[in-house]
Amino acid sequence: MLLTAIWKDWSTDRLIDESDIMVEYAKRGAFFSRLYCGLGVFCSISFIQLSLSPYILDIISPNNETRDLIYIYPAYYYIDDRKYRMFISVHMTYTVISTFFVYVGCDASYIYMVQHACGQLAVAGHRFKNALSDLSIDNEKGGMQDKSYERVLHSIREHQYATKSVLKLEKH
Repeated sequence: MLLTAIWKDWSTDRLIDESDIMVEYAKRGAFFSRLYCGLGVFCSISFIQLSLSPYILDIISPNNETRDLIYIYPAYYYIDDRKYRMFISVHMTYTVISTFFVYVGCDASYIYMVQHACGQLAVAGHRFKNALSDLSIDNEKGGMQDKSYERVLHSIREHQYATKSVLKLEKH
């Protein structure tokens, strides 16, 4: 529902200034999403590295005995931990990676939707600011009033649409 509304917003014809504003906010959303994803990858690797450190230390400086197991998260498997430690570590690593993709996918979509709503509000503000800017005083009094009324009304409708989008986003 939210993605359909965003698709509809991008498919409508806009003025070049308004399209530039929307593109600016879309780029900002992409930047924040990439930053979030990069930080998530760094944290996931650090998190997974904790359980892999005994294996790495066994390769770098082997001991006569096996090092203690370090789990990524507290879990109990009803099998022998020493015998199946590699399978347990692979399972936990897979669980962390799949959870990472779910969270980052949802959060990145949310970041993009919030930036889209910010772009809509910025476009509404741009319309309010420029509603009367290029009307000439030489026009007829009634024609200028009708045109200015139409532009202000269009700005108000855009603001109401943006506000509804924000409320819809907040509800989900």
